[in-house]
Amino acid sequence: ECMEKEEAKDREKAEREERERFARRLEKSNIPPTFRRYRWTDWDEESPTEGKAVKSAKLWVTEGGLLTLQGPPGRGKSALAATSLMALLLRGVPGQWVSVSALLQDLRRGFGDERRGAAADVLTQGGPLVLDDLDKASASPFALEAVFTAIDSRVQSGERLLITKNLGLRDLGNKLGEEYGEPIVSRIVSGAYHEMSGPDRRAQR
Repeated sequence: ECMEKEEAKDREKAEREERERFARRLEKSNIPPTFRRYRWTDWDEESPTEGKAVKSAKLWVTEGGLLTLQGPPGRGKSALAATSLMALLLRGVPGQWVSVSALLQDLRRGFGDERRGAAADVLTQGGPLVLDDLDKASASPFALEAVFTAIDSRVQSGERLLITKNLGLRDLGNKLGEEYGEPIVSRIVSGAYHEMSGPDRRAQR
């Protein structure tokens, strides 16, 4: 009986410590609070509009690689990306969520600004990365070089990278310009790619 009590205490301690580690991973991930509630049970693998994307997202979690989710606003791209990153965090794997527009805003700050340094670190550090709203990137050479570096380094290393965007490939390439548009699109199509359609999830709330 004493041994059983000790084992129960050890389990409780281990579970508590894991909850604390998960909380730290979640905080460092920068997943927006509104997306932290999503789990695989919120998705339908048999759905004609999202099923294939969900299956690919699960493979991204278990096997890694590059996955891009494209579609109009409100179709669940960011929510599915957050679900995938949350799944990794629950497995004990740290990862990073990056809003591309916010990232570029931080990179434009002064050299002494801590937020600029933190944004630069995100582009160079390893580990799973979600680049949300890639097509929100401004067309300045500096911004595009930063985004290209983040994508290319992970494609070359085989690190997990998940991209969300609204624009199709041709429109994205045109927006990003000749120097970086084609190279970025080329790397995107080297991985899994899914268009998400269906009704606007935001309008259904």
